[in-house]
Amino acid sequence: MRTRLFVAMAIPMLVAVTAAAGPLGMNQVGKSANWVVHFDLDLFKASTIGTMVRGELANLGVEQKLAEFAYVFGFHPLNDLRDVTLYGIGPDKNKAVVLIDAAFKVDQVLSILAMNPEYQKTTHGDWVIHRWVDENKRDANDPSAGVTYGGFFNDNLAILSPSLDGVRSGLDVLAGVSAGADAGTFAQNELKLKGAFIQIAANRIDELAGDQQQAQMLKQAKELGIAVGESAGNFFIEGGLTANSEDAAINLNKMMDGLLAFAMLASADQPKLAELAQKVQTSRVVDTLRVRFEAPSESLVALLKELWHMQQAKPIQ
Repeated sequence: MRTRLFVAMAIPMLVAVTAAAGPLGMNQVGKSANWVVHFDLDLFKASTIGTMVRGELANLGVEQKLAEFAYVFGFHPLNDLRDVTLYGIGPDKNKAVVLIDAAFKVDQVLSILAMNPEYQKTTHGDWVIHRWVDENKRDANDPSAGVTYGGFFNDNLAILSPSLDGVRSGLDVLAGVSAGADAGTFAQNELKLKGAFIQIAANRIDELAGDQQQAQMLKQAKELGIAVGESAGNFFIEGGLTANSEDAAINLNKMMDGLLAFAMLASADQPKLAELAQKVQTSRVVDTLRVRFEAPSESLVALLKELWHMQQAKPIQ
């Protein structure tokens, strides 16, 4: 089987723009994973909000920069990317895996990678796994900083991870040697919503919180689902959070209501923002808290554009 690599410096761009060719394929996600993020750029580009955002990127000169990126690296981050799925186990970055479905000019990418002074390669079964280092991310206290491993499962499906074991285990899942998460590992309703171009699900989310003070809210919950998309010209964000108990769900509901009240107060001098905040709806059924935001895509993009211009017009302090 032919094997190829994917260049590390493309990762931030991939994550920023998001991408995916279709529905989330749980058979490509490791069974042991407890979080997954899926991006559908094809669906995003076909939506009203995607079309408008793409137009604004052209007005801001971003499209030109993407064209320059494509000339150098052999693929366009918006035009050629079809699929990006991220999954992992807890907060350990070395257990994170990125799958990317795209149209690459492989030889061009390989020639750039070959310039990396610390390039190495190894094999795993029929696949070649490549290692390279981003010198800008080097850390004297962390020898793994800036290191990326990656390869191609086939000519269009790339796999990346900060660790060699991450790529190895990911390849085994793709090849069917190891079990995938398609046997009900993730059952969140948000993964089934039509029109969602971003889907997020997490189980055992108290593990994700760790000792981070800002994530202590997650300590009271066990499952999370988020979907971002568009339906009938309306942009939506829908989320579900299942708590450890009904009492915990009640507390989380109160916290959410408090955050919304604060948001409305903070946007008092921006009537349009306050109007958007009022569109957030919360509900609770026993131990599950649900949140829904929906607004016309055109009006949302217009407001974001207006706010951006206001920010740009502010004098530098």
